[in-house]
Amino acid sequence: MAQLDQSVIQIHSILAAAKRHFLYSDELNKRVLGALNQDALVHSNQLEPDADHTKTLKRLKEAWEYGVEYFQDHVNIDLILKLAHIVEPKNHGTFRTSMGFTKDRDGSHVCFTNPMKISRDLGQLLFSLEERHEDPIVQAAQLHLYMGIIHPLSDGNGRTSRLLQNLLLHHYGVPPAIIRSTDRATYLNHIEDAHRGFKERNDGTTSPFENYSYPELRFLQYIVDRVMEATVKLSDEIISQRRYNLNVEVKGCNRNIYSLRNAIRDSLCCRGIPPQIRSSPKDCQMIVVTSASEEEMIGIIEKYKMRNTALVRYVVTETTNIK
Repeated sequence: MAQLDQSVIQIHSILAAAKRHFLYSDELNKRVLGALNQDALVHSNQLEPDADHTKTLKRLKEAWEYGVEYFQDHVNIDLILKLAHIVEPKNHGTFRTSMGFTKDRDGSHVCFTNPMKISRDLGQLLFSLEERHEDPIVQAAQLHLYMGIIHPLSDGNGRTSRLLQNLLLHHYGVPPAIIRSTDRATYLNHIEDAHRGFKERNDGTTSPFENYSYPELRFLQYIVDRVMEATVKLSDEIISQRRYNLNVEVKGCNRNIYSLRNAIRDSLCCRGIPPQIRSSPKDCQMIVVTSASEEEMIGIIEKYKMRNTALVRYVVTETTNIK
């Protein structure tokens, strides 16, 4: 697991460096993570080709919000069942009661865990995750993989396992594993190979975390690589932040600058991560922290000025390098 461990160390190093950036703030970090997690939900939903994407995405987002609110230090059976019911109501808050199987890419049948053993195997998985004290990034990938192998639900196993994975990462302040819909074939092949590798080396009596097969390790590395990609995006977004002082002159009440503030915020939100804006009506001044360029800022204000005569003049000054 040397490569896996090295990747995890690198992820934590990138996160630590981003937090040392002089424009870093918990608010900014929260907003960037929020955007990344929403992206992960959209792609997770799109990985299921037969889903009614509007309805299933709505339920997936509801499950995410529930999980963020109620997730504590670890995953438990009650949380899995509650989230699974939100993701797919036909689960009725219970585990699968009939045999489940799928076909691999060679057309062979692949059987999932016997329904009589689901509670036992899932309980052992969750217990092992707690006992081993692995890094949360590795734990999240393990949870995703082995819950997928057990396949405890009648429907929504993939969406639920990816949701739990990213909730665990979110709890520890780590960006999500975003598995893009365009990568669906690679992702499913890795799961299929890992499932086969697990079955070949496991007789049902050992921990899933002993003597990994190569396909299992490859899947775990695949997930950690997706976390790495999101971590780099988070870091890039924080490092690319610029700070602007905006001095304005407005007709009438100085509080009219709030209208300009809202226009700037709405426009920048449409382009990606919401900005940080501090307004001072008394001084007719705003401080805007965003990844937008000065040209983009001026363009937004000019557009506003064309339709709002209350704005007389303005001066945009970049102060990013003024500590």
